[in-house]
Amino acid sequence: MASPRRAIDDRGAVEQLLHGEPHPGNALSMKNGPLFIDLETYCRGPVEFGLAHVPEAVRAHYPGIGQWLLDGCPQLVIAMVAAWRWELGDQYRVEGGFTALW
Repeated sequence: MASPRRAIDDRGAVEQLLHGEPHPGNALSMKNGPLFIDLETYCRGPVEFGLAHVPEAVRAHYPGIGQWLLDGCPQLVIAMVAAWRWELGDQYRVEGGFTALW
């Protein structure tokens, strides 16, 4: 089985700079549009990885996204969050079984 990175590369997904965790709690509403804050998770990858964090209504503004890739990205997001939570001394507050960040 190919690694997720290899599967993305083999399908020709274009990489770009991504916030890494673009949920509403990480954006300020400004006069000229949203301003993303909390950049400790920024990364490079396909836009579909960033869209895996947002509601479907937001995804509708991105015609031509690779649905095959978008379908696989939520699992990568869950793996990323699980790795963060694995850290000894994790202090994220938990509400209803999910971190308060979600």
